[in-house]
Amino acid sequence: EYRNEASLVANDFTVLYDKVIRYVMGMQVVGRVKLKDGSIKLEASYYSANQQSAALDAVKNICFDITTMVYSVIGKGTHPRFLIHDGPRVSDVTRSIYLGYFKLMHALEMASHDSPNFQYIITTTEPPPEELQKEPWLICKLDATETQGRLLKCNLE
Repeated sequence: EYRNEASLVANDFTVLYDKVIRYVMGMQVVGRVKLKDGSIKLEASYYSANQQSAALDAVKNICFDITTMVYSVIGKGTHPRFLIHDGPRVSDVTRSIYLGYFKLMHALEMASHDSPNFQYIITTTEPPPEELQKEPWLICKLDATETQGRLLKCNLE
């Protein structure tokens, strides 16, 4: 019975992961989470062909993080519903994928009817979508080139 329940949970989570990765990367991508011998393997295929690259690995991991948070938001799992990604844009990830993170979080917020039960913080090296470049979404503009522009307004050594 435990194995059956664990299998249902794993399948449920994989379906959600697939939805998250499709939202970020496009509907032609299929995402899968495979659990075997205590390890987690993330997969993404584009028109049935498995894809591999450092950038795609970063996207798969970020989508996995987001999926674990969303799973908790919908009342399953134990994620604390607080997630931070620090500058997750890898050099060869397209801007459309990068913007998908913002759009997904905004859609999740809108689905919560202005009472989101999660917090997602993402630091960026370039502007988010224009509609999210104001409060309450953009709360802090930082500039590491000057000490006063840093988060704690000092050099951390």
